[in-house]
Amino acid sequence: MTGVGSLKLSRGQSEVLGYLLVFVMVLVGATIVLALGLSSIGDSENQLTLDRAEKTLTQLDAKAGTVELGGGSQRISLPVDAGEQYRLDESAGWINVSARNHTSGETFTITNTTMGAIVYENGGREIAYQGGGVWRSQADEGLMVSPPELHYRDATVTLPALRISGDGQLGGAVLVEHVSTTQKFPDGNRSNPLEHHVVTVTVQSEYYLGWAQYLSQRTDGTVDIDNERNRVSSSLVSPIGDVEITAAVQGHSRNGDLVFQSDPSHPCSGESQPPYFDRYDSRLPGGYCDQYDPSTVSRAGSLTFGGDITSQAAAGQIQANLVTGGTADLFQNQDLHGNVTYVETCQNCEAAQSGAEGSHPQAVPDGGYWTKQVSTVETAGAIDLTVDQTVREFRNNVDERTITGGDTLEAGNYYTRSIDLDGESVVFDTTEGDINIAVEETVHLVAGATVDVVGGGSVSMYVRGSGGADDLRIQNSELYVPDNRATGMAVLGGRDFDATIEDGEYTGVIYAPAGEGGDGNVEIFRGGNVYGGIVTGDMLIGSPGGGTVHHDAALAGHEIVSPDVDIVRVTYLHVSENHVRFTDI
Repeated sequence: MTGVGSLKLSRGQSEVLGYLLVFVMVLVGATIVLALGLSSIGDSENQLTLDRAEKTLTQLDAKAGTVELGGGSQRISLPVDAGEQYRLDESAGWINVSARNHTSGETFTITNTTMGAIVYENGGREIAYQGGGVWRSQADEGLMVSPPELHYRDATVTLPALRISGDGQLGGAVLVEHVSTTQKFPDGNRSNPLEHHVVTVTVQSEYYLGWAQYLSQRTDGTVDIDNERNRVSSSLVSPIGDVEITAAVQGHSRNGDLVFQSDPSHPCSGESQPPYFDRYDSRLPGGYCDQYDPSTVSRAGSLTFGGDITSQAAAGQIQANLVTGGTADLFQNQDLHGNVTYVETCQNCEAAQSGAEGSHPQAVPDGGYWTKQVSTVETAGAIDLTVDQTVREFRNNVDERTITGGDTLEAGNYYTRSIDLDGESVVFDTTEGDINIAVEETVHLVAGATVDVVGGGSVSMYVRGSGGADDLRIQNSELYVPDNRATGMAVLGGRDFDATIEDGEYTGVIYAPAGEGGDGNVEIFRGGNVYGGIVTGDMLIGSPGGGTVHHDAALAGHEIVSPDVDIVRVTYLHVSENHVRFTDI
């Protein structure tokens, strides 16, 4: 009996415990659902609040913009719920615009404006009005909601830099007043268009990632991000000017010298006194040698050098005008078929001109050749920034390519560390369009290497250089364009670019002006020949064997920098600082 009773009691207790367990599980589940629901409702309410603040600040942006740019004042609604406010921080963030003149080396600040911000904060997330834009920030992320007052289009930058001040707490309604506008650029000292400048825009802001997003999208350029200091910057390069290769060689630096150390070795004539420099026209049938006639004089333009022009050899003719920022010192028996413009002295110039008049009297202009002393000679600025930025853009956006013997490169953009060809051959095929190559270090063609440019387009090679000698070396090799069409090839380098043509041949342009303080130079010896034109710092026709440069008249008006290169350019700059005050009413 006892055993049976105990069994019944145990079963009764189990039923009660079972009901209790089910009740507890239901209660816990309901509590979890309620908590999740309340959390979801809270998140939804926070999101709705943030969305409303975003819409409010976007409307404030639109209306405040009319005050900033048009003057006057406006009353703007800034609705808030009980306990909510917008805060105005006058010291929040700054925008700096600076420029460097790459010809003179001068760096100057155009504006350094403290922007300030109107901020709404909820649950660790912020919506802010700053710099004429609206920004969203959450967990170290920044997004642009509406764009700031910074515009870039067709190489023109327009920046009405906005500075805001006023009451620290805002809500309900605000009065927006235009305080002042100060023109920053152009001003009385500097004007548009810009040439040989790099313009850098730097922004420091809690919302710097949103600014980075905007700068990258608007300029299509590379934006540098400094996460430690909440900064972003973007650089824009002004064009290098209307570059026109009007002469065989030019030394565009303050002290660039031209030196003849050895007699020339002509590529297609065995005459005893061939020209160092002369001119042909690749638009005519045949190449240089087909057009060359030793009985005529074809002047290779004006050889312009900031320093001295010195001849240490007598056997070569100079079929060109000479322009020197220092002294022209010619060999006594040398034939000079051209005029001389100089700053300091002109030694043996008239004797050299008289010899030329006797050897080719039919080429002498009416009145004969002349010499003239001047006070200064203009030279071109260096293009380091154009070269560096092109290489950087390609490095970041183009897959690296190793260029080796047997390769054929077709139309497009290429990035490579270096080009080293030892007896090998490469073809650049421009039939379908131009080729742009960014070279991080050097280009060396040695031991019978060949590069053939085919098709009717052009190749532009931007060589950043290694910092040592021979950024370009052509030794017993050739870089050839059919019919010596110099418009088909261009090598561009910075102020310290070095090139050597030794017992080799190059068709095209070498454009690497040394500018202020550059050490760039080109040396040609052992019978090296260039068909096209050279702009450098120093130029040496070296020993032994000498060399020649033959100017292609087809380069007149030819654009040296390809328009297909993705360089962020700026030609016109319009910057002002606009102060606007916000008052709570």
